Amino acid sequence: MKKHIRTLILVTVVSLTFGLITACNNKKEEASSPVTATETEETQDEPPISEETETPPTTEQTSENEQTAEKETLMVELGNDMGHNLSALWIRATEKDEWTEIALENNVWQTGYLIPVKLQADSIPNPENGWQVKIEYADDNTTHIFQDVLLNTKTSIILTEDGPIY
Repeated sequence: MKKHIRTLILVTVVSLTFGLITACNNKKEEASSPVTATETEETQDEPPISEETETPPTTEQTSENEQTAEKETLMVELGNDMGHNLSALWIRATEKDEWTEIALENNVWQTGYLIPVKLQADSIPNPENGWQVKIEYADDNTTHIFQDVLLNTKTSIILTEDGPIY
């Protein structure tokens, strides 16, 4: 019975992930709306601007681009199959590191739901044995720590009472 539930959850996760990716692509297409006539009107005093020429970036834009280019990003989706709602989520690379709290929408991560986790830093650690993931149950505020979670190598991980499912 548990195998069937896990298979059903895995199929649901894959379906939701595909749906989210499709929805994100649609939003990106909507965001890049075509230029309207009012945006391209030219005054008689200004020469026409060719589409091939680019405006050089300002110093502020250049420094933002450099900062973004220097940052590494780790993205993974985590699923809650613990059978309980969770009120907090933290991760860290090793026991020596500080916990990084992951913000939860409305401070609740409902059972059966996926959440996206995005870390951005100058250098993302790649611990040899995986990350530690700490959760807090919403009903009694007790915590549980998962050891050796492979955040760096997986894109979707389901947290269960028996451990993570990849």
